[in-house]
Amino acid sequence: MKNTIKFANWLSRWNDWSGIMRISIVTALFVIIVVLFGLKKRKFWSKLSNNFSQKGKHLSHNWLWYDLFTTPTYCNMCQSVIVSGACCIYCNLYTDEKCLKKADKIFRCKHICDIHGASTSDTTFLKRNWEHKWIKGNLKLKSNCFICHEDDCGSNPTLSDYRCCWCLRTVHETCLNSVSNRELIDWCDFGDFKNIILKPNLIQKKSQVSSISIKDYKINSDILNSSDYVNWTPLFVFANWTSGSADASLIMPHFYRILNPLQVVEMTKENIENSIKWMQDYSDIVEFKILVCGGDGSIGWILDTLSSYEFKKFRPAVGILPLGTGNDLSRTLNWGQGYIGDVDIEDILHEVIRAEHVKLDRWQVKINKINKKRSSEKSVFEKLTKNTDNSRNMNNYFSIGCDALVTLNFHKDRKNMWFPNRILNKLIYFKYGTIDTFLKECRTLTENLELQLDDKIIELPHLESIVLLNISHWGGGVEPWKIGKSSFPEPKIDDGYIEVFGIYSSFHIAQMQVGLNEPYRIGRAQKVRIKTTRCFPVQIDGEPFEQAPSVFEISLSNKVTMLRKNSI
Repeated sequence: MKNTIKFANWLSRWNDWSGIMRISIVTALFVIIVVLFGLKKRKFWSKLSNNFSQKGKHLSHNWLWYDLFTTPTYCNMCQSVIVSGACCIYCNLYTDEKCLKKADKIFRCKHICDIHGASTSDTTFLKRNWEHKWIKGNLKLKSNCFICHEDDCGSNPTLSDYRCCWCLRTVHETCLNSVSNRELIDWCDFGDFKNIILKPNLIQKKSQVSSISIKDYKINSDILNSSDYVNWTPLFVFANWTSGSADASLIMPHFYRILNPLQVVEMTKENIENSIKWMQDYSDIVEFKILVCGGDGSIGWILDTLSSYEFKKFRPAVGILPLGTGNDLSRTLNWGQGYIGDVDIEDILHEVIRAEHVKLDRWQVKINKINKKRSSEKSVFEKLTKNTDNSRNMNNYFSIGCDALVTLNFHKDRKNMWFPNRILNKLIYFKYGTIDTFLKECRTLTENLELQLDDKIIELPHLESIVLLNISHWGGGVEPWKIGKSSFPEPKIDDGYIEVFGIYSSFHIAQMQVGLNEPYRIGRAQKVRIKTTRCFPVQIDGEPFEQAPSVFEISLSNKVTMLRKNSI
């Protein structure tokens, strides 16, 4: 109390602006130093964790540094209370800085594959169960003991009781040591998620090199054929770390702890190719599922890659954990508008298990550039479109005009953003939508465009945008076909038809988003042809670009299997 009074008296002496500025500068410098120190610490631990993971015959821990634990946490090595330290994102083992090397050496992480290497003719080996991997302490409050069924596991203010990092069951330390039926304690059935976990007793290494890439492992098909795995549908999780507010970095450690680390994949071209090729190799005996953690663009990336492979029997069905800005396909399939902050991953996985399989139309957009005699001076636009692909796939929507212009301007700004944020993204959309309300850069759209639906030319009023919609949602949650009254049939995502509507202006978009106006419904078709006579902004599934005078031909490409969340 005395120190507080002294500080208040000292602070009261700074009654001029120069004093306030000095305090502000000192505070800002302190915050900057703390942040930089934290970043340096994280880089050090990340590098140290990578070094550990490559040591020895077995895969080791993957340490993640925490500057401050938000719940009471104990070091698994010295058992003391720690306020900062590292946690293995694979097995949930905690340690402080001074105990790290010792903990990494003494405590083994959970095995991601079988290491016994017994011959498949050994019937004991074929029927062998997997052992629990018990990790002591740091449990959620009121965790339920699966032996005595009391809900006070982890309630003692010490490092106490245990949790299996495979089946997620918790048990009292006394129950663990005193139970008479040792099979309950020794053998793990992988719990509630046994049908979607890439079970380590079915996975073998192709070589002795320590690796976390799925291409270095194989499924022991002899074990699979000799066991009852009828309902086994392993789930691969693909995460885009740049989607929306970059929330994937917060969510992925939860997937690593619950599933096999081999089935959690960061979205890079190489990782996606390796994982889908691996699924293709075993598609005659295993039906895989995929969960995409990202936005509409991430989903399109996965669907495009899947379409480039011929699967032997089972083609993976795709579910969504929406992390992007618009998330229109996610809304259509009942996965929601997007997740911010903490997500209960166990609930998400239960929803994936219960999800139903549905078909989704995919459309091919062929772009044929019209050759015209031009002046020798080329525009910036012509330089940009010189290497434009002449064919693309579309899952959600195609549009040309003012809404594509707003998206294009947003993407230009997004490249310069230091801190991606979903709310900030929407504010930038709003800014450019407001600007175009006054500038009306696409006001000559219908004068320079010809639209055909199923080979029939359509007369158009004055419009600033034309949208081809394959799903029920558009523009970050708007359901255009449900606004107002319509004489057209209810749209479906698998009927082989695409809905076409027009937009009068950017202000019209804002009215639709709050339900004050309806779109100009043009029709529906199985084949659409659009011809433009000047350059216009275009977007396909939220990916914008500028396109020279061209002919766009949109037709059905194929159908893919998606996972739709049950609404119960």
